[in-house]
Amino acid sequence: MGKSMVAEGRTPAVTVSSKEYPKVRKELEVAGYRQRVIPGFTKEGEVETYVRERPDLGNRWNHVQVVARGGRREIYAHTEASAESAPVAHATGVVTGDANYGAGSRMLKGDLRAARKLMKSTHYRAAEQQGSRLGIGMCSICGNAIWSPVSLGRGIGSWCFRNRRA
Repeated sequence: MGKSMVAEGRTPAVTVSSKEYPKVRKELEVAGYRQRVIPGFTKEGEVETYVRERPDLGNRWNHVQVVARGGRREIYAHTEASAESAPVAHATGVVTGDANYGAGSRMLKGDLRAARKLMKSTHYRAAEQQGSRLGIGMCSICGNAIWSPVSLGRGIGSWCFRNRRA
């Protein structure tokens, strides 16, 4: 594995035991993160990388790195220009260090909370029993995760309760 050219966050957003990690991996999937292999650019000890596109933030994505340290998994996150929808901005950002670790960490924690909330809902459990796969939608105004059955049906273009128009 090669070392990253990018400045790296020093504090993990989330730390879990290796035994708890499969549950967190499922929460990442439900929250809309997808696994991505980025050859040659890995954090030391990195075992998996996930991204979630955030077009509402101007072609940025939340980049999540899972690092194995002993019997635990440290999960780091940062927002940056998407390598897929804005490759030039991404390449420039790698050189200039245009990554926001605080925003990425907050976004990841919020997404995981919303995924846990969805996974505990009767709607999710009923869909799971029928073999359907549900995920979290995003508010088209603020980008927050939304998980209600109506919002999930609409996907992007729905609004979270906080942005509801009177």
